[in-house]
Amino acid sequence: MKEVWPIPACEEIKNTGSEWILQALSLASEQVRVMMMMAWWQIWHVRNKIVHHKPAPPIEASCCFLCSYVDSMLCINQNPTADLVKGKMVVAYEFNGVKPENKKATDRKQAIQIKWSKPAPGWSKLNVDGSWVANGATGGASMILRDDQGAVIFTACQHLVSCDSPLEAELRACAEGLSLAM
Repeated sequence: MKEVWPIPACEEIKNTGSEWILQALSLASEQVRVMMMMAWWQIWHVRNKIVHHKPAPPIEASCCFLCSYVDSMLCINQNPTADLVKGKMVVAYEFNGVKPENKKATDRKQAIQIKWSKPAPGWSKLNVDGSWVANGATGGASMILRDDQGAVIFTACQHLVSCDSPLEAELRACAEGLSLAM
């Protein structure tokens, strides 16, 4: 996460006793505190999966989840009156209390490259995506099903003649993908 967020390096966080977390948080800006707490929350979540004999998510998935979650929180905070359904607002992180110039939310996400991960042996994996065109109230759905070796079982796409929201496009892609997979 250090490549994406301005959180302190592990060496910078000193063990000051039983309240080391509070000490580390007190030295950080509000935005960095949020990022540190979210990272620790995700670490605890992954730890619980391992303790309960469930597979840990890939590091890239955790990074993507954390970036998306914090971007959503910052977007709501920085654009309280914006139309959040469209999701077109620029979210700015502060680095050492200074908002960087020419730094868009997408710049941070480019540092994380998520690759397709294989399902467990004997399983198949369905990936879907929905898209929405607001001014035409239309959209599209695509889906791909692969086996545990990554071989394509089927791929399909569909034009959504009538589509009222991005959520509807995503849900219709899920429904069509599941229907074809079964």
